[in-house]
Amino acid sequence: MEKPQARGLVLGRIWEEAVGEAVSRHCRPLVLEDSVLMVEVTDLAWKPQLEAMSADLIRKVNTALGKPWVRRIVWILDDEVQA
Repeated sequence: MEKPQARGLVLGRIWEEAVGEAVSRHCRPLVLEDSVLMVEVTDLAWKPQLEAMSADLIRKVNTALGKPWVRRIVWILDDEVQA
């Protein structure tokens, strides 16, 4: 089994390709732990849209990874990360 740090590096590399340029401009993966992917959102207006897209984005990310690493996404606003 891969180490969490290795998974994070892989996620960072495939993120834009997996979720698309428009989505990746507004969020970035932070950490993957216990199949939960924490993603930083840059703008409050995007958070509800991204939450609604979660199931599709999980499928796309897992397809790009070739492994079912992500089962859930938690969307965190940029200011919540820094708090």
